[in-house]
Amino acid sequence: MAIIRSNEAASGVWGLVALQGALAVLFGFAALFWPGATLVTLVNLAATFVVAWGVVEVVRGLSSSERSATWWLTAVFGALMLVLGVYLLRHTDVALQTFITLLGFTLVVRGVLDVFASYVDGGRERMLWTVSGAAGVVAGVVTLLQPVKSGIAFIWIVGLYALFVGALWLTASVRSRQV
Repeated sequence: MAIIRSNEAASGVWGLVALQGALAVLFGFAALFWPGATLVTLVNLAATFVVAWGVVEVVRGLSSSERSATWWLTAVFGALMLVLGVYLLRHTDVALQTFITLLGFTLVVRGVLDVFASYVDGGRERMLWTVSGAAGVVAGVVTLLQPVKSGIAFIWIVGLYALFVGALWLTASVRSRQV
């Protein structure tokens, strides 16, 4: 989740951020309301979200290369998300512990990148994105500390994080569109 600036809104990137936010919110609701889903369903649902997230991040990173100093971080993170999502889709028999560990690391890395980007490109939304990044780090650390024992709690943590971040992306896309 890179920072959205007013010149990105004018270029149409705000729509990608809105799509990313909507997908995150949908994933969050699914994770919260279907916590007893089987491993295959959970892995496929999350992998599809991760693939979509990766595609959006790559496109957004590349399309903002002239406007943002951290465009390459967004593009690299998107490519990593895309590889992770494809791997998860092709290996649905992956163990729950491995899946949770990968997702925990993803949340931590994304959170750290968001905090970094907030100080490089943050502008007036610096605090909002710093808090969002910190929430990602916290969600990732909690997930990593309790990979198997967390069970339903893991699904709720990831679902709540997706709802929180998705709402932020949607808010940021609307705000940047209005600028």
